[in-house]
Amino acid sequence: GQVGEDTYALRGGFSYEFSDALTLTYTGGFRHYERDDDSFLTLPIAYRSFGFKSDADTYSHEVRLSGDVGGIFYQVGGFYFKEAVDVESGFFLPIGPNGTFLSYFGRDITSDSKAAFAQVEVPLGETLTVVGGLRYTKDTRDALYYNRSFIFNSGPVRQSLAGVTPLVLDMSEDKVTWLLGVNYKPNDDTLVYAKATTGFKGGGFD
Repeated sequence: GQVGEDTYALRGGFSYEFSDALTLTYTGGFRHYERDDDSFLTLPIAYRSFGFKSDADTYSHEVRLSGDVGGIFYQVGGFYFKEAVDVESGFFLPIGPNGTFLSYFGRDITSDSKAAFAQVEVPLGETLTVVGGLRYTKDTRDALYYNRSFIFNSGPVRQSLAGVTPLVLDMSEDKVTWLLGVNYKPNDDTLVYAKATTGFKGGGFD
């Protein structure tokens, strides 16, 4: 089918060193993606998956303070991420003269992630450094799911979701994660390290 896509992105950052003990760093970005089409994927038994709309806006920001205080390197900061997604698609079968959507749905989803983090690297002598870090993450996601089923003899064209009562979904999760490691550098050409870390990935809807 015919596909029209429009995408652009803006990314940037800066860093300012006040002193050896304090550097301020910012990185951020924005991305817009928009697709308006009648594209389809043909699957077995004459089954087609149609995509009519796929729009997404994504933002991210991170601010970090770092520096060296008495040989101890530190960094603390915050992170923010937001994404808004708007999608329409349908599953189509050759039932009736013009074909029928077995199901047709819209998805309007907003995701947010906020985090605060800190990490230190503490030297123990000339060759050994201990690394430790903590991160707190809070994720939220809100969604409106619009569902229509068995639109008989509709034809393979975009359908209306006006008047459809959406399924309202939301989730909120938070987690503290940590990092602990040790670096051993016997000379300028060799680094031996060990690290243990935990991670976190927020859930979603399906």
